[in-house]
Amino acid sequence: MTFLAPESGSNARAFDLNVESVLDHWTVGSALREIVANALDEAVLTGTDEPKITEVAPSVWIVRDYGRGLEHKHLSQNESDEKAHHESVIGQFGVGLKDALATFHRQGIGVEIHSKFGDFSLIQQAKAGFEDVSTLHVLFSNSSKPDLVGTEFVLKGVTDSDVSEVRAMFLRFSGIEALAQTAFGEILDVRDRVLQGRIYVRGLLIAKEDNFRFSYNITKLDAGLRKALNRERTNVGRTAYSAQLKKMLTGTDSEEVARILVDEFRAIESGTNCDEITWREVSVFATKALHSQREVVFVTAEELQTARSDIDHVGDDGREVVVVTQAVRDRLRSEPGFDGSKMLDLGGFRQAYNDSFVYEYVDPEDLTPDERRMWDLGPAIINMVLPAGESFGFDVRISAKMRLAGAHDDVAGHWRPETREIVIRRDQLSDITSFGGVLLHEVAHAMSGASDVSRDFEDFLSNYIGLLVGRLVSRIGD
Repeated sequence: MTFLAPESGSNARAFDLNVESVLDHWTVGSALREIVANALDEAVLTGTDEPKITEVAPSVWIVRDYGRGLEHKHLSQNESDEKAHHESVIGQFGVGLKDALATFHRQGIGVEIHSKFGDFSLIQQAKAGFEDVSTLHVLFSNSSKPDLVGTEFVLKGVTDSDVSEVRAMFLRFSGIEALAQTAFGEILDVRDRVLQGRIYVRGLLIAKEDNFRFSYNITKLDAGLRKALNRERTNVGRTAYSAQLKKMLTGTDSEEVARILVDEFRAIESGTNCDEITWREVSVFATKALHSQREVVFVTAEELQTARSDIDHVGDDGREVVVVTQAVRDRLRSEPGFDGSKMLDLGGFRQAYNDSFVYEYVDPEDLTPDERRMWDLGPAIINMVLPAGESFGFDVRISAKMRLAGAHDDVAGHWRPETREIVIRRDQLSDITSFGGVLLHEVAHAMSGASDVSRDFEDFLSNYIGLLVGRLVSRIGD
């Protein structure tokens, strides 16, 4: 590959870039990023083919787009109005073409540019009218490729690692796909931990977050982010873009995004949760999204362990248990769902469960003779587990059917604390084992006030067994 000699020919003209030096931290990667960004933008703006980045010889790379072609006027400092008002382009946030060329020159990278409008190379020479000031100029001459479509940057001295570094800066080359589209940008589908936490602005990487679950591509910028990009350009702080990410997460209708976020609640107890779920707006949105999509009940990790009976009822009702923090659970009690309906925590479900029971009470006088004989044993069965002389403090009733309004109609007995009634389903009067077992089970609820599968309830049942065994042994002894 032969590069243009930096000498003025018969048709060569020098275009002053007005650059003497650039900041030391601007690397070959910074400059190459600008060239690639411009090529990608040109493809978007013109609807032309994808740019190509090709190694044509050791350490010689060509960046080629298929757009309108570079002209000398594009070397001025003025920002492109076309890019400034287009929401899909990248390049307006780079170091700028002029400074990119200066960076290449400073880093010893050979530059040759071709388009149908001319050939361009770099030369350091005295500034016109000021012989004591040397600035960087672009040497411009007639095109050696007048039929070339687009622009071709030939860069000598760029390494494979430089190119790999720059490719990693662009969403286009990452292989990451969008999980959800929003008005403010894309939530990106990343399962590989290495790819999580990448923050892109219109496809250009501006920051990395160590503890984010998703990656993001922000396409609609607010004033704060624009200001931060103009000031920092790279390594932008979280405060600059967090508002846009929150808008994305709370503006999506993706069930998968909501599911992933809610699953992160489970990790809070172990301290391994992602940072997004700690944002109040996001945590509340995630619960509302699931509420609108599924029959769910939100419980805390503690309730999951201590209220097993209620948890079982949730599953029997065809609902899904979702574990959240106590703070989120408390907010749900005052936050309606998207449709205005109440979101259920365990207490709300318990009330709804109890309210769903529908009874068809049966008067004892209407029982069959066999049923009535079984029914009349009730007081004696209860007295077997009550201290001598203690009154019931509750009523016992019979219902032909129970829970007609619920998902299941197989509840054999039910303790109603609000009316202090035990209700037994009529078919339990078929034999003493069924009737006695259900009756004592509900008596234990009435006397303990505890739910199924709780320590207090188990203690009451154990005590009842002990009393029954004691009385049975006493009768055997007699």
